[in-house]
Amino acid sequence: MARSRNIKPSIMDNEDLAALPALTRLLFIYMWMLADREGRLEDRPSRIKKQALGYDDGSADEMLNELAKAGFIERYESQGAKVIQILAFNKHQTPHIRESASELPCKVSSTTKAVPSTNLGSAEPSPGSPDSPFPLPDTPSLIPDSLNSEANASVAKATGKKTSEPMNDKDKIFTYGVPMLVNAGSTDKAARSFLAGLAKGHGDASVVQALRDCIKAKAIDPLTWLAGVLPPKGGSQPINKQVALEKRNRAVADQWLRDQETQDAPV
Repeated sequence: MARSRNIKPSIMDNEDLAALPALTRLLFIYMWMLADREGRLEDRPSRIKKQALGYDDGSADEMLNELAKAGFIERYESQGAKVIQILAFNKHQTPHIRESASELPCKVSSTTKAVPSTNLGSAEPSPGSPDSPFPLPDTPSLIPDSLNSEANASVAKATGKKTSEPMNDKDKIFTYGVPMLVNAGSTDKAARSFLAGLAKGHGDASVVQALRDCIKAKAIDPLTWLAGVLPPKGGSQPINKQVALEKRNRAVADQWLRDQETQDAPV
């Protein structure tokens, strides 16, 4: 299924891409729309040819090899699936937070244990992945003692604390909560403001527990999930800007239809 993506004008200035045949360049641009939120799609040349270049002649397999050789994509096999990864996809795209997570496996190196992909549209490692300092929430603490030295070093770099010094709840909220929300499409500033508001209204310990539960639930939209679990004091619900915009657009459309009916009505 094709998706809406941002294609920047600067793509036309890429000299490496310009060196490829015109049809190969067109295929590459269309592949961004075929890829999931992680920039992955099934490596099925015939299907890709039909979806992207249905009215053109040419070998999609050869074009894919040209793109791979030029460093724009990577073709690999993982967990029995043939996959194409568009390189630097997350650098140029910010998928909608409600877009489904990738069902295709990432490429697993010989030194990395395979884990299901739960990254939500960012180059940052996903919570629970081998490269992430955010541990799986099966332990009483967000930071279990079993974390290896590399993960501890990441925590120390993020917080400025020594690895032997325990983190307080406020540190946990921002060290782990911010990357999780940024992965889901929020800006760093918005994520920090949102988490600070939750902590102010509900206390650090409650937010830490909510973050742990959010990861355990594998929420696709963690911001909405957290806002539902920790609503503003007074019972009011957070405003969903997308829903509000759609509601306003529907109201404008309904008013336009009423105006048209009035104009067309017989006098």
